[in-house]
Amino acid sequence: MSGDNHDTESLSEEEQEELLQEVERKRSHRGLAAAVVALVGITFSAFQMWIAANSYRFAATIPGVGEVEIASLQPLQVYAIHVSFALVLAFLLFPATRGDGFVARQLGGVVPAVRDRLGPESPVTQGVERLAAGVRWAVADPELRRITPLDVCLTVLSVLPTYYIVTEYEEISQMATFGIQSGQPIQEVFPLLEPLVMGIAALGPPVDEYAGPFLLGALGILLVLEATRRTLGVVLMALISLFIVYARWGYVIPSDSAIGALSIQPDTWGSIVYNLWYTTEAGIMSTPVSVSVRFIYIFILFGAFLEMSGAGKWFIDLAYSLTGTRKGGPAKASVVSSGFMGMLSGSSIANTVTTGAFTIPLMKRSGYSPEFSGAVESSASSGGQVLPPVMGAAAFLIVEFTGTAYSDVIVAATLPAIAFFFGMWVMVHFEAVRGGIGGLSRGELPDGFAKFRAGWFYLIPLVLLLYFLIVARLSINRAGWYTIIAVVALIAVVSVYDDRLLELDDGVDESGRRVASAVGRPSLAENAGYQFGAFILKSMDSGARTATTVVIAVAAAGVVPGVISVSGLGPNLAALIDAVSGGSILILLSLTGVAAIIFGMGMPTTAMYIILVAMLGGPMEDLGVWVVAAHLFVLYFGLMADVTPPVAVAAFAGAGVAKADELKTATAAFLLSLNKILVPFAFVFSPGILLARNVDGQWGVIGWSDVTDLGFFLPEVVVPIVGMFLGVYALGVTIIGHQYAAVDTGRRTLYAIASILLMVPEVPLLVVEGLLGLAGVSVGLASFGVTFPLRLAGLAILVSLSYRNYSRVSGAGSEPAAPTPGDA
Repeated sequence: MSGDNHDTESLSEEEQEELLQEVERKRSHRGLAAAVVALVGITFSAFQMWIAANSYRFAATIPGVGEVEIASLQPLQVYAIHVSFALVLAFLLFPATRGDGFVARQLGGVVPAVRDRLGPESPVTQGVERLAAGVRWAVADPELRRITPLDVCLTVLSVLPTYYIVTEYEEISQMATFGIQSGQPIQEVFPLLEPLVMGIAALGPPVDEYAGPFLLGALGILLVLEATRRTLGVVLMALISLFIVYARWGYVIPSDSAIGALSIQPDTWGSIVYNLWYTTEAGIMSTPVSVSVRFIYIFILFGAFLEMSGAGKWFIDLAYSLTGTRKGGPAKASVVSSGFMGMLSGSSIANTVTTGAFTIPLMKRSGYSPEFSGAVESSASSGGQVLPPVMGAAAFLIVEFTGTAYSDVIVAATLPAIAFFFGMWVMVHFEAVRGGIGGLSRGELPDGFAKFRAGWFYLIPLVLLLYFLIVARLSINRAGWYTIIAVVALIAVVSVYDDRLLELDDGVDESGRRVASAVGRPSLAENAGYQFGAFILKSMDSGARTATTVVIAVAAAGVVPGVISVSGLGPNLAALIDAVSGGSILILLSLTGVAAIIFGMGMPTTAMYIILVAMLGGPMEDLGVWVVAAHLFVLYFGLMADVTPPVAVAAFAGAGVAKADELKTATAAFLLSLNKILVPFAFVFSPGILLARNVDGQWGVIGWSDVTDLGFFLPEVVVPIVGMFLGVYALGVTIIGHQYAAVDTGRRTLYAIASILLMVPEVPLLVVEGLLGLAGVSVGLASFGVTFPLRLAGLAILVSLSYRNYSRVSGAGSEPAAPTPGDA
């Protein structure tokens, strides 16, 4: 952007990388290590692109010979390769420790203790010091620049379980009948390991007596747990470990105790390892990884191609050129552009940093406080994951878990997502009015028409994606593959036609220059063909790096539904949840929302979604909630965790970009995201907001016949939708404390009441029902005959308050209040 290029507060590429490193604890490699990681990532993407184009059959056409089949893989083999690639990248990109963790600090006290007790000259002290230095060298990476010997070891080990699955699939297929202990000994699977196995057995542990499949399966599970700890933190790793331990010893829970419903049948380690590693029905290689192989990865790759092509920068520039001169224009442009980029990337943190590097400095320059600027960016970036048609990875998980058509999922998700971003738009506008914040001058912004004319072709892939999915009804992975081909072809055509129209991502240019310099041909960086190749390879590498954490998350999270399914816990868990909620849909939704926020604080959205849907999805459906609404409800609340203190990782990333106070930024981001709490309640109680209808017990998206049925369409669809948008508007006034003029605390309370009555009148009615039920009075209040008058009451309150607020401005001509930093 013309006005942003020289902004002293903007983050450079290196600063963005450093901030992402600090938040995600991801390495930034140089030299040979960078080349190795890039090669693995490009190979991973190439493998997935082949899967999308040709399914699980690998063949090549040789001139004069014809087609030669290389391999035809089974789903389990493909899933294992997929997970193995992610494990290798996880161990290469994320360190085991930086030497500053709890365990490292405790061990670090050993050397000083020995030195104090025995003296610095003691041979024991010197030996302990050398041992400590050796351990640090082998394990720790404080600067996030080095691949350690431990990483190399784990990388090699990550290949072994997958090699066995690929080469010994027939033996695995017989385990369902003969058991996992019927497999070959480990030394027969890998003859080179025989000396090591025998040496360990001579020391005591009888590893030579265990079947190879058992040892390799256990190794694979442990590697997934370690990769989870590195990439996603201790919380998720500990939760998954707890479920594995529960699968083995859950039978010791007394069946007649308060939690007796959690008691399960005894199981063996062999059976647990088999179910968690060698089956596609439950465990690590089950539905979540299947969705990642077939859907998620290819769309992450599509997002990477689109971003590296320069589409992200073009869209941000276009949004600013259209809204930047208006009141609060920079923040409004941030809402639009960050939502769009968050939809593609599926990562709240990465999107906050990369998009925020453009948007936050302009918001600050226009007059928004640093805290509010960081909050707007992080809130919009996290909200992008509910925005169709991509929705990060969520749309494809919902499709697979619910069995609902993709087109129905994105239709259902559209209006709630629009309502959320409408609420964001309203709030940044009210903040601009409150603080007298105008837009930027036209000279600081690019010309909108010229910018659109220069990059309109970036919209073609998105249009094609919708055509392939909705009109042509192609499979999701085939649609993603064709769209990637369209992006590549588009960039090739544009570069030939007029390369001045292209503004490839800075990462492409930087990688191209670095490689050209490394091979001693710096002039190559200016060659159009070389730049095109750099664009393709950088996109493949970037997509693999982004997908690594997602693949690890879904692999680890698959353990939870696997244990629930295999152990027979499902029905008992549903009964326990029903007992806790007392059969109240309001209590169940509240518990689900709180659990989603808490779980989401320690894990990515995909993992949280998989775990909570496995535990709570069934009980919600049993109470009459449409399955898609239940899954969207979990997703919305899980995304709140990204901006909810004290964790609020996306908000803290936004604070880092804005150079603002972290807690104030997180608090403002939480308040700006409150729509993600009320909107889900609204569409659960009023499925018409999702454009859904229940006919004879069957849910589905409404059609034209439903639209013409005015007895259904007006009360069940139109009224709730209008109420939702008006309620979002009233909530914006409540949060910001300003409309046309300042709003005092008492009136903000009335605006909040109006918001609830307009959006979710069922909530107070269900509370009254519950209280009456405690008094022995059974009555059903949550019907249209009662909710509609309550919505009208909310509308009357909103109109009355808005009129009086407007009258104060027109009558007194009051000046805008000065903005208070971080105040939302």
